[in-house]
Amino acid sequence: MARDNTVMLVGRLSKPTVSFIEDYGTFKVAFTMTVLRNNKRIDYPKVVVYGLTETKAREIWSEMKEGKIAIVRGMITTKLRTKRMICPECGCETEFPQLQTEVVAFAPPIILHEDYSPAKFVEISNNVNLLGEVCSQVQTRANCTLYQLAVERRFYVKEQGPETRRDVPWIKSFSDIGKEDSMRLSPGSVVYITGALQTRNVDRLINCNNAGCSGQLSYKETMHEIITSRVEYLHNCDFSENNFDIEE
Repeated sequence: MARDNTVMLVGRLSKPTVSFIEDYGTFKVAFTMTVLRNNKRIDYPKVVVYGLTETKAREIWSEMKEGKIAIVRGMITTKLRTKRMICPECGCETEFPQLQTEVVAFAPPIILHEDYSPAKFVEISNNVNLLGEVCSQVQTRANCTLYQLAVERRFYVKEQGPETRRDVPWIKSFSDIGKEDSMRLSPGSVVYITGALQTRNVDRLINCNNAGCSGQLSYKETMHEIITSRVEYLHNCDFSENNFDIEE
């Protein structure tokens, strides 16, 4: 089966961090980039370089000066993690799943030593290509269509666990693409998507897990979504034209 999961980012660097992954005996370098889209929106994707020796990690860290322009090529990855919070009313611990999304770089970032305006790279600063299968219900909202896409990995990341062979990023479509997605797609549909990675902060509110407690816990979550600019409908899609009235 053909596979594609590629991300191209060009933007300013935040201050990187170096961490040791004890279970695998390797180091990683993590950082956030400030990237500009065609619509002038600014996004802040998290990027990680895995599988490094301490010497290589320190070398990369020393080259990555905050504010410098960098070029990164990688893939979207997701992992379901358990978040734990303490209820302020009863003191009990509440657990709930949270989808962590990050860009895993194929190689260390390329650092540009001259100072460029981010607008110079707007056409290539935030590009995503994904081939995958719709793996959730397709949600139609007032101004968009939302669903998850199961994307098979081409590359194995040891530090993310041997069981992680696919990723399930959220996809969001607007305007005519959103309308067409809502009518053509269902779980099992296979599509090829071109778009950009959006980041946004969302305020969440959950109930305490303690059955005798009415407390609520609030937290802020950083969402990562792919905003589509093009969707190709490949397999198990509704190709009938009877119900479609998409403007050219």
